Amino acid sequence: MKTNYDVIVIGGGPGGSSIATLLQRKGWDVVLFEKAKFPRYHIGESLVPGCVPILQELGVFKKMDEREMQRKYGITFVWGEDSTPWHVRWDETPSEITKNYTFQVNRSDFDSLLLKNAKRNGVEVHESTPVVSFIKEGNAYKGVTIKHNSEKIDVYAKIVIDASGQTALIGNLEKTFEIDEQLKNQAVWSYFENAGREDGENEGNIIIESSEIGWLWYIPFSNNVTSVGWVAGKNQFDNRDLSTQYFDRLEQSSLVKKLLSDSKNIDKVHTMRDWSYSSSNFYGNGYVLLGDAAGFVDPLFSTGVFLAMNGATLGAKCIDKALRNEEDKEKYLQLYEQGYKSFLKKVTDFVHFFYDASLQKDKYFGKADTLVNPFVEMTHRQEFIYLISGLAGINTFEKEVGIENE
Repeated sequence: MKTNYDVIVIGGGPGGSSIATLLQRKGWDVVLFEKAKFPRYHIGESLVPGCVPILQELGVFKKMDEREMQRKYGITFVWGEDSTPWHVRWDETPSEITKNYTFQVNRSDFDSLLLKNAKRNGVEVHESTPVVSFIKEGNAYKGVTIKHNSEKIDVYAKIVIDASGQTALIGNLEKTFEIDEQLKNQAVWSYFENAGREDGENEGNIIIESSEIGWLWYIPFSNNVTSVGWVAGKNQFDNRDLSTQYFDRLEQSSLVKKLLSDSKNIDKVHTMRDWSYSSSNFYGNGYVLLGDAAGFVDPLFSTGVFLAMNGATLGAKCIDKALRNEEDKEKYLQLYEQGYKSFLKKVTDFVHFFYDASLQKDKYFGKADTLVNPFVEMTHRQEFIYLISGLAGINTFEKEVGIENE
């Protein structure tokens, strides 16, 4: 292993694999360190259409289609004043992307696909190789110390990209995180076989159903397995074991309960802390933060992978320009932070508003109108879809910060 590179990427998830691939394609010498051995389990299985352009750019969208992953044409909501299920479809909104569907994915397969793609594009990838500390000169990050085959090795680079997920190595070290006190939630989930599906092209929809306590997700996969989760505030759980509380929530649901009527639970009940947070800065002297290492927002609209991957597209452009133009380095990294933070804030603001599950649908549509600036005139309903699909984020990341596609 060499000890000097242009770019070090920490983490082989969607954000890390994507930015490593894009920077390697731009001619930079990139190394990626991943603490786990892939494939590895991960939650976050429903992709939004905003992911489609980067999947196509990376050259993996066609491969995903060939694997017959479950197509997702929209979302089904059991939410608002009227408990009758309602649907939105991605093709209702004018779009610059070429596909009207995205996918429900098994994250272990999806993440492995992206990491292998990085390797094929020339990225030097080291799995089972944790970063144990950082090399600094004053407040400047110069590299990392890794543990590789039981040996500690110092590795240097011009810039370090922290895509380490919620481990958030640099953010925790620098103490830059700000917790969203209103979104201190916990997620509980499991998997079911032979669960029901909706009809027609709604078959692959993610279902978002409000509950008396929190809300439920229902994600159908192509292999006859369904992910079903429950998210609630940390103070809304009682003293009973989580499995009991989880199955009670499912039993008291409406559409989710109906679809699970003939199913079989095939996995243990998983749980994780689901707090929303954001770093006060997304870059510093010698480093950049990406994905959950920069900020995390409640998974209500499945925007986590989108934020990481499209943050990677913006980050690759800005970092490339920063490395080539030392005198303007700060300007380009500021543009990255500006674009990334802008859409993260819009999603967070909308999640706060949407958590009131007692409103009429038109209220949610109207709120979306205050948060997005579409490229063509749209109805409020279309703006709602434009926001939750991630398409508004592409506009923010690319056009509002002045970094166009090249």
